Amino acid sequence: DAKWQGPIAYPPDGATGVRPGWSGHEGPSPLPVAPPQGGVGQTITLTFPPGQRPKDGKLTLTDAAGAVVEGWTSTPEKPAAKMFGDNMNTICFIASAPLQVNARYKAKVEATLGAQPFVKEWSFATGEASRRGGRPRK
Repeated sequence: DAKWQGPIAYPPDGATGVRPGWSGHEGPSPLPVAPPQGGVGQTITLTFPPGQRPKDGKLTLTDAAGAVVEGWTSTPEKPAAKMFGDNMNTICFIASAPLQVNARYKAKVEATLGAQPFVKEWSFATGEASRRGGRPRK
């Protein structure tokens, strides 16, 4: 009887071939605004198990040069879509434009769990753009 112990990252650490983006059209929308014409970046998430509710969550995405990627963050305290209530116990980031193709990215989540600071970092690499969805940055 395995029990879910810690948060699960998506894309997982070390993943390759991650889609750089998608259209952003989804219902209910996870975006606070209408999706831009060229689409948005792949959704990056860290989902916590039941009983581990993160507070003051922040997800920062940086490219291989260390530049911060602009986008929207949704957290259990401030969900992008109100119908999700606790945001499914997830800290989520969506870049405001598709990510670069065949590029490495680093995700970093900072939050508070209980009274303790929590930090998790992981990295992944995008692949080629899909035929559907957002157009990648060059």
